[in-house]
Amino acid sequence: MASNHIVGGHSVYDVAHLQDHLVWIQNLIENLPRTIDITVGDKSANVDGGHAASRPKSSAAAASIARRVLPRGAFAQFEWTCGDQHPVPEDWKFPQSTCLAMWELWFHGDLSSQLCPFRHLLGADLTDPNSKRSMYVARRVIKVLIDLAISKGVAANEDALADHSDLRSVYHQCFETMSQHPTLLSKPLDVDKWSTCSYMTVYDALQKGRRTNLHELTFTWADGTLHLTPEGYRLPATNCSAMWQMWFRGDAAAGIGPFRYLKESDVDNRQDLYRARKAMNMLVEVAIEQGVVTSQDDLMALSDEELETAFELAFDDYTLQTHGDDKGPTPQDMSVRRLYESLQKRKRLVDDGGGSSVFL
Repeated sequence: MASNHIVGGHSVYDVAHLQDHLVWIQNLIENLPRTIDITVGDKSANVDGGHAASRPKSSAAAASIARRVLPRGAFAQFEWTCGDQHPVPEDWKFPQSTCLAMWELWFHGDLSSQLCPFRHLLGADLTDPNSKRSMYVARRVIKVLIDLAISKGVAANEDALADHSDLRSVYHQCFETMSQHPTLLSKPLDVDKWSTCSYMTVYDALQKGRRTNLHELTFTWADGTLHLTPEGYRLPATNCSAMWQMWFRGDAAAGIGPFRYLKESDVDNRQDLYRARKAMNMLVEVAIEQGVVTSQDDLMALSDEELETAFELAFDDYTLQTHGDDKGPTPQDMSVRRLYESLQKRKRLVDDGGGSSVFL
């Protein structure tokens, strides 16, 4: 076997894992409370933690996606074996149901099981890859129906729609509109089956392959050339989850569009962009193979929640192939550099005749 390269007295393996630890520490610091409540005797004080004002503000795009606040009420929280609290049990499976039933679960939850409205669930709440895909499919379908309801003036937004007194009637109207909407469907839907067809059937009938235009924000450098980044910009060293978001959303705080459009001439650290492109392209290929999307352009058109779930599906598949039944790294813990080096290691194994060519 080839030995590790040595850089500054440390192996590349050590450097990659050190970077992973730095990413983990940064995430830990970002989540420290801004204030601390202290009570002594009968007196209390609210003390500024100090770190919030002193540390530099990180880009919103580089930060992990914050969990939405779940509604208060009769909804349970379940403690998983890792100690984390989630709105569903650890072994819970996302249900296969009619589209109508999913519509009601989306806004009302499952009261018999004390589960919150499904619209508040995230990919991190599901451990089963098949359940993650089912939730992704359901979200795509429900989003189309919600958009139709808003366009009809039924409600101003999704939150307002959740308070509607007759959601079943709203669903019926929107399903009828969708079934007669040629630009939304790639195959016909029977309007008479509005209450019986599954959300999987509706998803299968929806148009895929929505495209978006290239990002056109440009910066003029000192030599007069136009670029997609400010002069001297360096691609951030971050984890895979944050990079995936920036790959398709960009860095809004810096005025930079989706990183997938960047060229090596747009950044100072060209090698990091090369590594990120290899890693992200691999995950895109997995998402396409799973049938989540048909092309990279499809990912650009997804909502933030859909984009996150598509990433988790692809990353889960990667870790399953790499680690088997063992629990692999999480996308929040694995740096882009480490993922790239993992791909290179697999490539060397294939070249030596000792491994699978999947993801290469």
